[in-house]
Amino acid sequence: FYTSDNDANSVLPQYVVFDASVSYRCEILNFKQLLALTAYNLFNESYFIIQSYPMPLRTFLLTYNMEIL
Repeated sequence: FYTSDNDANSVLPQYVVFDASVSYRCEILNFKQLLALTAYNLFNESYFIIQSYPMPLRTFLLTYNMEIL
């Protein structure tokens, strides 16, 4: 999606985005396992990297990996 402001001469404002991740690794019955939670745009900053195309607000990603030995 995009915004209605399509001025080619406009300058994109500065922004700072913080991401964070926590993970837990363990081994159970010879299976290495990893559980991780990642938060992108932690402080819900509204920003653009391309004019008129806003980036996503705060999002979360939960992942689980298992390695069979």
